[in-house]
Amino acid sequence: MVLATVMRGQPEGTNRLMKYLLRLIFILVLLAVIAVVAFAYVGDMSPQRAPVSTPLQLEPQ
Repeated sequence: MVLATVMRGQPEGTNRLMKYLLRLIFILVLLAVIAVVAFAYVGDMSPQRAPVSTPLQLEPQ
């Protein structure tokens, strides 16, 4: 195991660090997706209603 790692030119702890970082990124992305879905269900996204009136002049034909 050590010989194969030395022959590849990577330190022994690099593989473990990369697995840890990839797992951390995966967990953060998963939490972000869960947060977006939760906001879509719980968040208040109803439109604000306000009366709009526009004066209109009709010309006879």
